[in-house]
Amino acid sequence: AMAQERGVRLLSSDFQAGDILILDMFCLHGSLDNNSSQGKIRLSCDTRYQLASEPIDDRWIGANPMGHGGGYGGLSAAQPLTAPPIFR
Repeated sequence: AMAQERGVRLLSSDFQAGDILILDMFCLHGSLDNNSSQGKIRLSCDTRYQLASEPIDDRWIGANPMGHGGGYGGLSAAQPLTAPPIFR
């Protein structure tokens, strides 16, 4: 129902311990709430690379970068689908 209401497709895969998924920063992605009865968690790492010769993008660098919004919890993607969007 959620995907149909929004006119999108939801894709998933069966991951095993040790699997890795790498996305570029233009790939929209997210996850549903973790309801694991075994207490399993997802560990993620946000790593960025750019050539030293490229200009620094201030959205991602510094003490409080705008692109990070103060942490994942402050991003729209971390909120329930029923929550109003967060604009910065």
